[in-house]
Amino acid sequence: MIRTDLTNEQYHAHHALSSSDIKAAAKSLAHWKGEERKASVALDIGTGFHEMTLEPELRGRIIRGPETRRGAAWKEAKAEADKTGQLLLTQGDYDLCNAMSESALRNPTISKQVHDDDAHIEESIFVTCPVTNLELRCRPDLYNPTNGVVLDLKSTTDASPDRGGFEKHIFSFKYDL
Repeated sequence: MIRTDLTNEQYHAHHALSSSDIKAAAKSLAHWKGEERKASVALDIGTGFHEMTLEPELRGRIIRGPETRRGAAWKEAKAEADKTGQLLLTQGDYDLCNAMSESALRNPTISKQVHDDDAHIEESIFVTCPVTNLELRCRPDLYNPTNGVVLDLKSTTDASPDRGGFEKHIFSFKYDL
C-alpha cells in the first residue's frame, strides 16, 4: 500500500520494519531498540540535495546561511530556521547541494523519471512479508509504478571507479540492503 499522507517524521515513527531497522539490528538488538535519528551535517546535505532535486516546491525551505557554523550569526540563523521548520545550510553546503542537484537533473535518465507524471516522490510504501508475516516499510526517493522504476539518490565523497570509491560506500553504508 502506498501512503501519500505521511511526513518523513511520521514514516520514521511507524512500527513497521525498514532497512534502517535491519541495519541497526545487525549491530545488536540494543542498537535497534535504542537508535535515534541524530542530526548531522551529512544528513543535512543529503536532505538539501534530495529536496532540491526531487521536491523543488520545498526549495524555499532550504536557507543559504552564514559561511560557517561557528559564531553568533549561525546560532541566530539556526534558532530562526528551527522555529520556522527550515533547513539551514552553510553557504558552501547550500552551493554544494545546488550543484549536485543540477548535475543529477542534467542526467537525461534521472530527469525523465523525476519529471514523469506517474512518479511518486518520497511516498511511503507498506507491505506484509508473505513468508514471515512481518510488516515492512520503505520510502524510496522515487517510485514509478507505470514503468517499475525505483530511484534512490545517493551522494558520496568519492565516486571514483578506479579506486572503488562509490562501491566501497555502497557496502559500508549497506545501500544494497
